[in-house]
Amino acid sequence: MQASPLPHDASRIPELTCDETRPACQRCTRFGRVCDGYDVDRPKQDAPAVTSSFVKYRPLLKKPVALITKQPAAQVYGNNDEFQSFRLYCEDVAPRLAGEMQAQLWSRLLLQASQDQPYIRNAIFAIGALSKTHRGGGVGAYRYKTIGTGDTELALQQYHSFALQHYDKFLRGVRENITDDEAGRRMAMIACILVVCIETLQNHSQAAFFHSRAGIDLMHDWLSRRPTPASEIREGGGAQPNGRKLLPGIASPAPQIVEDELVQQFSRMEIQHLVQFDLRTPERHARLKHEGSTSIKLMPTEFTNTQEAMHFMDLIRRRTYHFMSEILLNQYSTARRRDSLVNFRDHEVYQRDEIINFSFQRVIVPEEIQVEREMYASENRRWAQAFEPLYRSIDTGGSHREKIRAKLLKIHSLALPVRLAGHLAASELIYDQYLPEFRQMLALGEAVLDHPDLFVEGSFSFDMGITYDFSTIGMSCRDRTLRRRALALLNRKSWREGPFGSKTVADMATCIMEIEEKAADTEYIPEQARVKLTNINVDVAKRNVTLTLLQGSGENARMITALRDWSEMY
Repeated sequence: MQASPLPHDASRIPELTCDETRPACQRCTRFGRVCDGYDVDRPKQDAPAVTSSFVKYRPLLKKPVALITKQPAAQVYGNNDEFQSFRLYCEDVAPRLAGEMQAQLWSRLLLQASQDQPYIRNAIFAIGALSKTHRGGGVGAYRYKTIGTGDTELALQQYHSFALQHYDKFLRGVRENITDDEAGRRMAMIACILVVCIETLQNHSQAAFFHSRAGIDLMHDWLSRRPTPASEIREGGGAQPNGRKLLPGIASPAPQIVEDELVQQFSRMEIQHLVQFDLRTPERHARLKHEGSTSIKLMPTEFTNTQEAMHFMDLIRRRTYHFMSEILLNQYSTARRRDSLVNFRDHEVYQRDEIINFSFQRVIVPEEIQVEREMYASENRRWAQAFEPLYRSIDTGGSHREKIRAKLLKIHSLALPVRLAGHLAASELIYDQYLPEFRQMLALGEAVLDHPDLFVEGSFSFDMGITYDFSTIGMSCRDRTLRRRALALLNRKSWREGPFGSKTVADMATCIMEIEEKAADTEYIPEQARVKLTNINVDVAKRNVTLTLLQGSGENARMITALRDWSEMY
């Protein structure tokens, strides 16, 4: 092969550098494609001039959060509609999906995969087009969003039709190309994330949930086959190139096969499952609550950057929620509920049944569990101590973006012990001792939401942000002023983070507040007036929700059902 100063076509892919391994680069080998080798540079081609059925492209934001300036080679586009959808994804959608912590999977890894696998490219076209029709979304049957987009309903229908055509091409490509080997399993993980994203953008919550569950199981299976040897675990430096940290529960044990970004994305998806409902057995949770124990022991006494702090916080949250789930499932007989939901693993079954059931149960924690609960609470306290110097440094001299990231992480840390204590408590009175934490969370949240480019009307972030944390204040804080501040924040705009919509969360909290205040004669909400949310039934076809609530405690407690109309919420 003739030598060339330039690597092969990989050098033209955005955010990509060819490793120049010969005779075939490692990247092509990882993606399961035949390496094109090293050839002379070829002249660039102009984007195809094809008449578009779309209206003229308009950025969803006046000032995009991030701009991916390099585009793939022109020949990857079949027509101008595809070019515009890809451009929209790069300039607007990927930064939104990544969230404020800027997960690299959306802006780097998926774009690289789309260069090697045309069916992945079809998924990106679909996501770009669906983002124009989503614009807020939430739980419910699909409907077009014309408010604030500048597009007519006919134009949005064209976007939607285009998106579904390419989604179908993507699904066919997955079935035809996924192989039962290392490269194939990695591509199956990527495909799973894309399916979850596309189903969520269409408000198909059940389909998104169960595809996400399948992907998490696939990732756990892959990780279980590659335990990290104790001799290779490093806090940094050592045998790992570029000082990469090899930490179980945080980093990939084989990044040359499955990148850290993929492992970390599924870790964040798992948190979403743990705070909704989880079909796994208590025994499975008992194993997973110990995930990354070695990494927790190696957690630094002072974090150096927000990315490092985020990875440890995600691990601590997963471990804590697995512990909580194990206790709940051991205390309650949930076999019937699990068996009925397991039937939904068949795609055709759960597509026909449009009722979602989320269960939130609270139990009396046996005394012997208190020690273990304190262990998980202490992990969060250690994290907070390690994060505080970095937080102060960023707060005084960091960029505005860094300050927002630091505030989001601090909100997670403040909310976690409240959830841990309250979720397993026998009385709602326990939340009264967390008023200082609620005040701190509100102050941080108000600063975050004041940013003009964050949490814009109709935005969708793939990962959980502050919505779930603020639901704790709205539903469980009985200080009337603080509670109303939390509801005002959630109602300020309509945005969505994973499965949680700001407006729907605010509406459920408002329902609880109204019932409690109606039953209380004084400013203080007594225990007998306090309400616990025990069940949610969402009818996505009718766009309404039935809340099952328990008011009071002991023999005087009573069950309440409340039907809430969500048809005009988005």
